[in-house]
Parts: sequence; structure tokens; C-alpha cells
Amino acid sequence: MTNNQDKIEALLTDLDNMDRPLNEYFDRIVKPGTGRFKSDLLCIGVIDRSLALTYGFTTLIRTLNFQAAAHLVRLHLDNYLRLSALFLVDDPETFAKYFHEGTKISEMTDRDKKPMTDRYLKEKASLNHQWIDKVYTTTSGYVHLSPQHVMNSVRIVDPEKQLIGYMVGKTDRNVPDKAKIDATECMLEITRCVMDLLEGWCRSKERVPKPGQGTQ
Repeated sequence: MTNNQDKIEALLTDLDNMDRPLNEYFDRIVKPGTGRFKSDLLCIGVIDRSLALTYGFTTLIRTLNFQAAAHLVRLHLDNYLRLSALFLVDDPETFAKYFHEGTKISEMTDRDKKPMTDRYLKEKASLNHQWIDKVYTTTSGYVHLSPQHVMNSVRIVDPEKQLIGYMVGKTDRNVPDKAKIDATECMLEITRCVMDLLEGWCRSKERVPKPGQGTQ
């Protein structure tokens, strides 16, 4: 048990440490002289949401509230999938313009003229990251009331007599350490995927010639 708890805390600390590189991407995006784009706002929003979701997740896991923390895995995956749409279109600035005006991403199409629904974004992302499909399905089960939630309120009193007990409360009861480990590893991997996209955007910005420089 102690080894599992140590592993959970080590993973949570790794997730805490993602704050620094996320903030560094923010600094690169707003760095003077790199130009300003509508896509910047989308990336900044994703950074802000990532910082909030990862902090919320680590706080909830440490305070033994897995039921609430598990939802955040799905939200963070949504963060990544929606940012990925920026890289599936021919004109990111037009995409960002419509997004900021309130057009739903699912109502816009990618460069292959396919509507970018959540399912489509998930399928496209799964081509490079096979684990996304399973995580998407599993974490979607936490969004709506499901057997996963119900079983958290049940405990076996006497297996032979098939007696069960019920309990409610604010903290974890029947949550195995493996579930916490898996969820934290997912949050870490999703954050890395988000940062890969942010790296791609930052490099694109940094290649744009500054006024008066011309093209190389």
C-alpha cells in the first residue's frame, strides 16, 4: 500500500511540475516581436485551462476525492482534442476567427472537408496515440451517472451470505490505487500531448518574419 501511495504522490508531483513548461509556452506566445494572431488566444485559453485542470486534479486526488477528479481527465482530453483541430485545417487563423465568434468546432470542417465532431477529433488523435480511444470511452463514463459511481457507494459485508452495505460521503472509499495511478498517468500524457501542439504553434510563430526583415 505504501509503495502505491508513494507512486501516486510521485506522479502527482510530476503533474505539478508541468506548470513551469506550460507557463513557458505562454511566455513564448506573448513574447514581443513574435506577432499577434487569433490562434494565440486559443492556445492561451488551452494553457490556462490546462493549468486549472491539472491543479484541480492533483488537489482532488490528494484530498481523496477521486469521483470529482476523474471527470477532469475527460475535460483535459477535451482540451487537447479541441486544440488539435487548429492543426487539422488549412487556415488556422480563419478557424480561430470563427471559433472566437462562437461557431462550434463540430460545425467546422478540416482540410479533408470532414466535420470536426468530438468523435472525429478523437479518431484522428487516436491515429497517433492509440490510448486516446480507450481513455475517451472510459472517462466519458464518469461524466454521466453510471455503475462506476454507484459501486463507489457499495461495500461487501459478507461474501458468503451475499450481504452488502451502503455508504455515502465526500471522500474515496472503494477506489483502488491502480485507478488513481492510471488517471494520473493519463493526465500527464494528455498534458504532454497539449505541449507538443503548443510547441508546434510556437515554432510556427517564431518562423514568421518580423516587420522589415523579409523572408529568409
